[in-house]
Amino acid sequence: MPKKTISDCQHDAVMLHGMAQGVDELLHMARNKPGAPSPAGNAAVCVCTVMIEKAEQLADELDRLETEESKR
Repeated sequence: MPKKTISDCQHDAVMLHGMAQGVDELLHMARNKPGAPSPAGNAAVCVCTVMIEKAEQLADELDRLETEESKR
């Protein structure tokens, strides 16, 4: 995987923010439909899994960038 720049990391953070907003909406939709599991609730779980993976990757990239910057 190619090394990311600060700009790449900012883009990833914005994308994570958008996904978090989407999960919030999905959870509100799921709460408003009592009964059997809803597609919105199922989607929220899937998006959360991807968000966690992306957040870990972003944290690793920011750590790498910080390390590179401290060596200068």
